[in-house]
Amino acid sequence: EEAADLGGAALLARAHVRVDGLATFLQRLQLNSPAGGLGNYLSNHPETEDRINALHAETQKFNQGSTPLMTAEQWATAREVCASK
Repeated sequence: EEAADLGGAALLARAHVRVDGLATFLQRLQLNSPAGGLGNYLSNHPETEDRINALHAETQKFNQGSTPLMTAEQWATAREVCASK
């Protein structure tokens, strides 16, 4: 999974998209999971905290010259659509 995480970060960087979103996603998943864990869902994956740390290190390397995937207005619209479902 670490190779997949880092490979995904590299693909985002080449597309000039910020790469810190995956680390943020994993942090939110970890915080919002029962007892701070992800149970059996990711039992065959490396520790979430290790993945987050590795992605933060990649973020430092790749985020120069990147742009957000969506504007704040586009994110707000996406959130509204998801909340209504």
